[in-house]
Amino acid sequence: MTTLSVISYIERINRVYRLIRMERTGSLDELASLLRVSRRTINNYLEELRLMGAEIKFSRRQNTYYFKNKFVLHATVEARIDADVLDTPKAKEYDTYNYNKH
Repeated sequence: MTTLSVISYIERINRVYRLIRMERTGSLDELASLLRVSRRTINNYLEELRLMGAEIKFSRRQNTYYFKNKFVLHATVEARIDADVLDTPKAKEYDTYNYNKH
């Protein structure tokens, strides 16, 4: 998984987390439509949150998912940039800072 994919995943699961915390998810279909993903993807996100310790329930009366426990999502991202990657011709195209002038 690339760094951008990881960041995108964290953003999406954080959005699901926030909607659950606010109790504004709607049904599974509505949540999937809102996030423009499949029902299966939403189920995967819910399972990931459960694996992190979240007790997620669905209220038919309020038509929303909610946390039964006090769950806080923590995410840490660590990225390592290999110096060899920075020396490729493509990487040099994006290097706009002239180090020789300073």
